[in-house]
Amino acid sequence: MPKAKNKTDSSASYADLENSSVIENETLNANLTENPGLSMIGNNRISMGRRLPMLIESRFGYVLTGDMSPQVLSLNKTLPAFVHCCVGELTLNNNLSKLWELDNVRPKDQISLLSEEERECEIHFRENVRKSKDGRFIVKIPFNEKIQNIGDSYSSALNRFLNLERRLSKDKIVRDQYVNFMKEYENLKHMTKININPSELNKYFFLPHHPVLRADSITTRLRVVFDGSAKATTDLSINDCQKNGPVVQHDFFSILIQFREHSVAIIADCEKQYRQILVSPKDRWYQI
Repeated sequence: MPKAKNKTDSSASYADLENSSVIENETLNANLTENPGLSMIGNNRISMGRRLPMLIESRFGYVLTGDMSPQVLSLNKTLPAFVHCCVGELTLNNNLSKLWELDNVRPKDQISLLSEEERECEIHFRENVRKSKDGRFIVKIPFNEKIQNIGDSYSSALNRFLNLERRLSKDKIVRDQYVNFMKEYENLKHMTKININPSELNKYFFLPHHPVLRADSITTRLRVVFDGSAKATTDLSINDCQKNGPVVQHDFFSILIQFREHSVAIIADCEKQYRQILVSPKDRWYQI
């Protein structure tokens, strides 16, 4: 076969070859003469240029084929010919890395990979988690040292509440939805009325809240969001006073792998799952 000195037709670059996933240094076979498997050949053909092989559609993808030059055909012996038509983009190292990722989808213990603060949160959880009589988990909030200087959050929370009242007074529909949402909180016992001492406001943290409207939602078009990033007089929020723990949810890839490990899978929805976990009574004073 003559060497290709001229540029090939750009349309050939879009052909789906029979073996397109070629790994580096792997041999790629090409048909250089006619064969009996004509039933496998399709109608589409892509020319790569004068005196060059062409791409022919087959049931396995495009195959490379072409005629021998007259000089080669005049010889009384068969000469092997090699054609390099693509370069693999994936190396062996990349493939091995993916294999290791699959093998370590669910590591048994990742505590050695955590930061110091994340390890402290893990230890705090294991030492303080417990169950109520009805089987619900009760946890303590992993506060850091900043909680001692949280300051007064009542004034800013009150101002935002008054602004919210003025906003709701102008929109009866949103106001009714907001009231119903808060009533549901109370009926589910996710919110209870308390008595506070006005002289000890620094012992509490008041969470401002506001509505978020989702017109495209089928179930809940209005949600009440509690703002844990609201600042107190010391420029600290309740979020600033908590340690950051590790991500406990599996990534989407791991979930898909686990889902395919079994022949039967059961899916369900845990309603209000995070609100099913109770906060220790002493820590509830920081969620008023």
